[in-house]
Amino acid sequence: MVLSCRVIAIEEASVKLDLMLKPRFRWDDEIHGNSEAFWIFVEDVNGEVLLHHEYFTLARWVFGG
Repeated sequence: MVLSCRVIAIEEASVKLDLMLKPRFRWDDEIHGNSEAFWIFVEDVNGEVLLHHEYFTLARWVFGG
């Protein structure tokens, strides 16, 4: 996976993250089935505090397979 992120300040204590995830693998139905799932974690700068987590599912039809 190739990940790029854009951080946008909304208020003094909140930001918006725009993530772009680009798969770098060849889709194989025997391995991935119809989807592949990933966890996305956002931590503080020291990696000590988990600020946000989200479950992300990459669907085969989005991938172009």
